[in-house]
Amino acid sequence: MSGVPEGKETNDILDNLDPSSSLAKNLKHSLSIIETALQRFNLDQLAIAFNGGKDSVVLLHLIHHQLHKHKLKKESLKTIYFMLSDSFTEVDEFLGEISSVYQLKPIVLSSSFKDGLVDLLSYCPIKGIFMGTRRTDPYSDTLDYFSPTDKGWPHIIRINPILDWSYSDIWDFILLFKLPYCKLYDLSLIHI
Repeated sequence: MSGVPEGKETNDILDNLDPSSSLAKNLKHSLSIIETALQRFNLDQLAIAFNGGKDSVVLLHLIHHQLHKHKLKKESLKTIYFMLSDSFTEVDEFLGEISSVYQLKPIVLSSSFKDGLVDLLSYCPIKGIFMGTRRTDPYSDTLDYFSPTDKGWPHIIRINPILDWSYSDIWDFILLFKLPYCKLYDLSLIHI
């Protein structure tokens, strides 16, 4: 798996996007959401929920870009991965591969999302979690870019930078930046 573009290479790609395109507009807005989160929270109060899917890959790269821009330690961002009993081996393998590329040290949780958050918050001072949620995802049409968790869940702010991205925006971005993605997508598996 190759490295990821950062610094000048990333900026060159961004500068060459058609500013009127859906991707360029969504990209600019997403970077501003991440910027706001980095101003609102200390890096040690933030985490990214990474599930190995295409949306998480895009989100991870956008955050990685902003951390690089601000010369923040990429290793300081907590990466949360929920290893489910029915997860695909390929997704678990992809986590290892992408962890190497992005210098991640994932916190692997093997409980339910709710129980995992309760456990995680008992030892990590997380206030906000970056999510790769899009409006077209189930129960996501009323979310905002900064949304508190639902009643009955541990209190945390869900940060949704790619909320308005389309399916084609996601794949255009992945292909444009030549980002690594789970090989299950090549087998026509749409959702991971």
